[in-house]
Amino acid sequence: RKKHECPECAKVAAKTSIRNKIPAADKNVHRILALDAATETTGYSIYDDKKLVAYGTFTVEYTNASTARINAVKHWLDEICRTCEPNAIGIEGIQY
Repeated sequence: RKKHECPECAKVAAKTSIRNKIPAADKNVHRILALDAATETTGYSIYDDKKLVAYGTFTVEYTNASTARINAVKHWLDEICRTCEPNAIGIEGIQY
């Protein structure tokens, strides 16, 4: 059972790497990942015990709700969750 990754997915993952932007968490802190639920550019912030330690944005290059766009967001979310290892994730509540 070898790990297989799509070549297109690997390209997206390489473009969206954030590993060097997020500091490692101490074991004794409560880490929160806060996400802004935007369509094209998503903002994120990371807090350790209510102290802001990192923030930034992720912009999707694809202009429509295509499979490639959804895949890019999926890879970015997976990487940021694995990188920052949050205890909790907060997502902006949007109003219609």
